[in-house]
Amino acid sequence: MGVARENVCCGRRRMCCTTEEYFRATTLDHNVLQLQIRLAADFRADVPNCGPNGYRKAGYRQYILGQYGHLGRRNRRVAPSCVVRCIRHWFPSPDGHYMGYRSE
Repeated sequence: MGVARENVCCGRRRMCCTTEEYFRATTLDHNVLQLQIRLAADFRADVPNCGPNGYRKAGYRQYILGQYGHLGRRNRRVAPSCVVRCIRHWFPSPDGHYMGYRSE
């Protein structure tokens, strides 16, 4: 997470959002993410990517959708660093390289 805007935590003082049951159920659950991956692939007429990279992207998408509603082109949000770290911990890249936030 090299860019300053990527290094911002959720800001909750008492309990990080990554410790909540809702977060685990919607953002880290393999079944939920697999369904989201298959739905997105079906929508785009693409092949589902059910590897760690696909699960990470689906996890980020699930979190952003839950927090902000529908986003899309030219309307993007940065996931808090605590969320990114948690998702990367659950679905690590085999080579240790990550894409990071892209504004477009």
